[in-house]
Amino acid sequence: MTKDESFDWVERECGACQACCQVMGIHELGKPEQQRCPHQCKKGCGIYEERPGSCQAYRCRWLHGDPNLVQRDRPDRLGVIFDNHSALQGELQGLKYIVAREVRPGAFKGKRAARWMRALEEDRILVWVNFAGDNKVTGPVELLKELDKRQAAAEAEAEDSAPE
Repeated sequence: MTKDESFDWVERECGACQACCQVMGIHELGKPEQQRCPHQCKKGCGIYEERPGSCQAYRCRWLHGDPNLVQRDRPDRLGVIFDNHSALQGELQGLKYIVAREVRPGAFKGKRAARWMRALEEDRILVWVNFAGDNKVTGPVELLKELDKRQAAAEAEAEDSAPE
C-alpha cells in the first residue's frame, strides 16, 4: 500500500455490494448506523432514483477507486468499508482521517482486513467502528498526542463556559 495519496483514483461501480446500505446512518430517512436500510432489496436500492442526497453523494474508498484496494477488497467481500474524512470542526478539525466500519461482526479480525487496518494507521488517524457501533481511535503517536491535546483543550473550554 502506498502512502502517497496523489495517485489517480479510478471510479468503480458498486455491483452487488450494498455494504453502505447497512453501516451508514442516513439522516434524511432517520436510519441509524449499523442498521439495514428499509429500502434495501436484492437488486440494491428500492428508491434508487429518489434516494436521499447523502446516498447519492456517498463514495467509499473502494468505490472512489483507491488503486490499492482490489476487487476482493470490495466492502461486502472484505467485511470492512473505508471512508475518507477531513473534519471541519471539533477535535479532529483540519486533520485527515479514515473511518473503518465493520460490515459484519468480526470482520476486523480477518487477515486481509487486519493488514489494511495496520497499514492505514501507520500515517494517519484511523477511527474503527465495529459492528456493535463501538469506536476506537488509532494512528501515529504524534497525531494521537495532538488529538489528546485538542480534546483536553475542548474539555477545559467547556468547563470554563459552564454556568456555576
